[in-house]
Amino acid sequence: LAVVDLDRTEIEGRARSMERSKKMLDLIDSAVETIRQKNKNGELYYQVLYWNYLSPHEMANAEEIMEHLEEANIHITKRTMTTYRLEAINCVSTILWGYSSKECSEILSNFIRE
Repeated sequence: LAVVDLDRTEIEGRARSMERSKKMLDLIDSAVETIRQKNKNGELYYQVLYWNYLSPHEMANAEEIMEHLEEANIHITKRTMTTYRLEAINCVSTILWGYSSKECSEILSNFIRE
């Protein structure tokens, strides 16, 4: 009987862990979609994030990512892609984890379309 309880406890623990993981992935998806819709560079950031991290197909290298961005009519250099990737990650991080008041005005300015 103790073995059955241990197995049930382990299964319940794994189920809770999977549920927490799903919730975190949903939060990340929501943050990325918020950036896509609200940030003045939203579509660009989305495409860069998608081809670097979110695509179900793992990219072999930066050249493959650049090809997909070109197909999406985004013509940038690898160096610029790296800059945009870091900016997009910073935006996602800000949405998920918050920011200090000192950074507030700069970050909020990125969400205002001109």
